[in-house]
Amino acid sequence: MRSGDPIRAVILSTGLNQDGKTETITTPSPDAQEALIREVYRKAGLDPAETTYFEAHGTGTPTGDPIEIKAISSVFSSTRTPENPLLIGSVKTNIGHTETSSGLASIIRTTLAMEKGKIAPSATFEVANLDLNLTERNLKVPTQLESWPEVKGIRRASVNNFGYGGANAHIIMESFPSFLASQGRLHNLPRQAEAVNGWHEYMQSRVVALSARDEQGVRAMAENLKKHLQSLELDDREQYFDSLAFTLGQRRSMFQWRAATSVKSISDLIDVLQSPQMKPKKVASTRKIGFVFTGQGAQWFAMGRELIAAYPVFKFTLLECDRYLHEQGTTWSLIGMSTSTPRVVI
Repeated sequence: MRSGDPIRAVILSTGLNQDGKTETITTPSPDAQEALIREVYRKAGLDPAETTYFEAHGTGTPTGDPIEIKAISSVFSSTRTPENPLLIGSVKTNIGHTETSSGLASIIRTTLAMEKGKIAPSATFEVANLDLNLTERNLKVPTQLESWPEVKGIRRASVNNFGYGGANAHIIMESFPSFLASQGRLHNLPRQAEAVNGWHEYMQSRVVALSARDEQGVRAMAENLKKHLQSLELDDREQYFDSLAFTLGQRRSMFQWRAATSVKSISDLIDVLQSPQMKPKKVASTRKIGFVFTGQGAQWFAMGRELIAAYPVFKFTLLECDRYLHEQGTTWSLIGMSTSTPRVVI
């Protein structure tokens, strides 16, 4: 707050533990997950009844989901009713499993939901696995956009994550205004600061972008904009600054020569418009896209071989990659030949 940094949300408590021995290395432990959730709430001195949304790991598997739901139910269901269930969801239904960054994706999704005060539905969700017993456990997966159900004015969420090797992680998050209110600190905000949707708008920066077909065009735009801003007499400089940044960034065509800077006011923008900070640069004309296969075989063993057989473009692309690797001096081959059938060796 002193530095004027944006505060998107507050992490109240975190915890990690490990399943120990389970039936298989990929089988989660409901007991370990429940113990972790309870420990994270206990050490923060928080009541699970005040949490109204749970961002689940949500593996989407017949093994992982019932185990996670059992852990959630053990901690939260007793404080809920069918009319006031705990809302649960998982960002994986929208963006897929992001492997080792899946927990971070969940934090981002939960932060945005708290800021907006809206909980997005889980994409493609239609009917719950009967083994989950959601209704009996006073749990609900939103199927449409829902307003965040606050308890005692508190907007709080749990985020759960676990790995196939037995690691479990859990955090408790709260919106920034909710946290300040619970601490009785809303009146202590700096004079210029506001807490809106969890965003600390204390001298918030804007990105101002200029673009033209050549370098001289960008320099001329910067010079003209500086003269224009110096001649303005404004009653509401903040509103004009917002509109200017939005128009230049979102309502103008972007050409190859560009210059951009992050500033906090019109006066700051005037100072930097013709400085080295706004030196035009030429962006690349083409984008290069790479596909990375982790080798984990997340769906099934030898999936790459089936793709080679089913899709000629996939086979051709791998062969082309193999050729480039040989040109770089590799002594191994991306594609190995076994009789006449291609075989992926990575």
